Amino acid sequence: MADRTPAGHLRGPTLWWDRLSALSDTVLLGLLVALCAVPVLTLPAGFAAACAVIARWRQGDSPALLPVFRETLADGLRRHLLAGVAFVAASTLLTLNLSLLLGLDLPGGLVLRWLVAGVSLCAFTLLTLTAAVAGVTGRGWLSAVRAAYGKAVLGPGSFLLLAAAHAVAAILVWTLPPLALVVAGPLALAATAASLREEP
Repeated sequence: MADRTPAGHLRGPTLWWDRLSALSDTVLLGLLVALCAVPVLTLPAGFAAACAVIARWRQGDSPALLPVFRETLADGLRRHLLAGVAFVAASTLLTLNLSLLLGLDLPGGLVLRWLVAGVSLCAFTLLTLTAAVAGVTGRGWLSAVRAAYGKAVLGPGSFLLLAAAHAVAAILVWTLPPLALVVAGPLALAATAASLREEP
């Protein structure tokens, strides 16, 4: 499966086995990203590499999955390591805030919990979109953040759909934790589609 590519999976009419093959390759990408997430700091680089592979599929290219992912990851590790530190810091801060609100009985606590949960969801969605832009375009992370923010402001529909995909993914992983090993693949597919969408 990894030695061939689903070049036609994401464009034009496809047969059922093409869709099944696309699904299996997307799941494999999710596993690769999960493997990259083990050192934590390399998670953004792994996600960006997955988005780069998916972008080539959408363009009709036919790269072998594993070699392209490995090459893109190796090229991006140096540029994305600082982004990994920022990702860990932001994730820790958002998680601690939400955990504190869940543990404390404050006036208006329910509203605050939903507010912090919404802000956290938007922040993670923006981080994911930034990684997709960095992987697809090869931009630096500061430039990718500006581009992702521009896409979120000018194309809120795509951003909200990507946020909804994150929410669904979180619910699925909460319901069935082993899905955490593969959920990054579909999220990379959604983030790549959002990053390639032209602003109105």
